Amino acid sequence: MRKFRTSLLMAAMSVLSLAVLTLSSCEKTVDPVYADPTVSAVISNNTPGAVQIVVAVTAPAGLKSVTTGDDEKTYTSDKTSDVFTY
Repeated sequence: MRKFRTSLLMAAMSVLSLAVLTLSSCEKTVDPVYADPTVSAVISNNTPGAVQIVVAVTAPAGLKSVTTGDDEKTYTSDKTSDVFTY
């Protein structure tokens, strides 16, 4: 009877240890939080008949595409900013 109790106690401890290890390894991963994308425009040349505008686009999480009028520029690398001159 004593051997049975010892075996039962060892089995219970093994199950408890396995349960604790299994539950502690299930950590919830948190996705990173990035700042909102920003767009800024500056008039760099204001001569009569010609206006030059510089547009800067910044996205800390990375740019996927930028659409200006009918043109769309797509990015495949980890680029986070770009500048356009019109």
